[in-house]
Amino acid sequence: MRLLVALLLVIPALAALGQDGRSDLAVHTVYVEVLGNAMPGTLNIDVLVADRFALRFGGILLPLVDEEGDLIGDEHYTPQDLSFAAGTVMVSRLFGQGAVRLEVGAGVMGRAHTRSRAPGDTDLFDSTVGLTGVLGFRVQPEPGGFGIRLGFTPLMDLRGLRPSAGLRVVYGLE
Repeated sequence: MRLLVALLLVIPALAALGQDGRSDLAVHTVYVEVLGNAMPGTLNIDVLVADRFALRFGGILLPLVDEEGDLIGDEHYTPQDLSFAAGTVMVSRLFGQGAVRLEVGAGVMGRAHTRSRAPGDTDLFDSTVGLTGVLGFRVQPEPGGFGIRLGFTPLMDLRGLRPSAGLRVVYGLE
C-alpha cells in the first residue's frame, strides 16, 4: 500500500519532467522486468503506437527442477512441478510528452505448468488466465539507448488479487 501511495505521488511529477516534445525516441523496445505481474521476471517486447499507446508482449519459461530433480521455485510449487510458462499481452495509455511518461494499462496473462504424477510421467497440465495492469512511469530510450520503468503491476486470477511492483530495464531497438 505504501508503494502505491508513493507511486501516485511521484509519477505525475516525473511525467511532467518529460514534456520536452522529443520525437527521437525508440518505437520498439525490449526489456527485462523483475517482479512485475507477480512473476519473478519476464522478457518483453514493447511497441509505441501513435505516441500515446504502447502494446506489450512478454513471457517467461522456467524449469522448476534442476538436473538432479531438486525443486527450483517458490512455495506455490511442489516437487512434482516440472516447468512453468506465462505470457502477457497488454495495452497501455501514455500521458505526457518526451521521454518520461505516465503509463496506465491493462491486459491478460496466461499461466501454465506441467506436473508429474510419477517419476518420468509429465502428462498433467494446469493453466489459468488472469487480468493484469500497470500504473507507473517509463523513461523511453532513444534507439540504441537504455531506459527504465517502474510501476504497480497487480495480477488477478483464481488465487485472488496479488499486488506487485515491477522494475524494467529497457533497451531501445528503433
